[in-house]
Amino acid sequence: MGDFITMIALTDNFAVTPDDLLRQHLLILGATGSGKSTSAVTILHDLMMQNQTTIIIDPTGEYTKLPHAVVAKLGYNAFIDYEQLTGAEIAQIFGVTEAVATEKVVDAWQSLKIQKNVVRQSGVYQKINRPWATFEVDAQRLYDYPQPADMHLLPEQLQQEFAVPTDDFDLIGQTVDQAGFRTLLPLIRRIKSQTSQPAFQQLFNLPSRKKIATVG
Repeated sequence: MGDFITMIALTDNFAVTPDDLLRQHLLILGATGSGKSTSAVTILHDLMMQNQTTIIIDPTGEYTKLPHAVVAKLGYNAFIDYEQLTGAEIAQIFGVTEAVATEKVVDAWQSLKIQKNVVRQSGVYQKINRPWATFEVDAQRLYDYPQPADMHLLPEQLQQEFAVPTDDFDLIGQTVDQAGFRTLLPLIRRIKSQTSQPAFQQLFNLPSRKKIATVG
């Protein structure tokens, strides 16, 4: 550890440039009341005086009164950009851990993106009686960049992801596997409950829905 730590007497002055100080990770340690926050504020203040931009992640609100600071608060003037989230990340938001359920959420999120950005129509992406060839063309047209999708429609779209064929295997499906879909009913209720909450809508900057269509 001797190669990484420099001992400085408490009475000595210590000077360092911002580049040298922040070139790597910096950890400020100390007991309660020893001056950790004061040291951090001093560093931030001096950076601002040198026109350096700083981003402060402040879960306790300790630095909200810092002079010249622009405060961003999730759900108010800062949001999670859901357009950049993957289907797997959407599944994590709703607490999905099972592999099969995660796969269905991933497929549903892709389908909703296709519906809004490729088909350019509202509602869900119907997979009942849709040819596989049509879906594959639509999926290829969905470029890999942030695109909006209607998160409120996840329950309805999840139902479409259980489409199964009966006698025409060129179609994605002709009917819904109701038994399989019923295994996701707890998740469906959770999605509907969370997306209807004002706090959730603010966090992701979602449009509110006074009434959401029920799943058949």
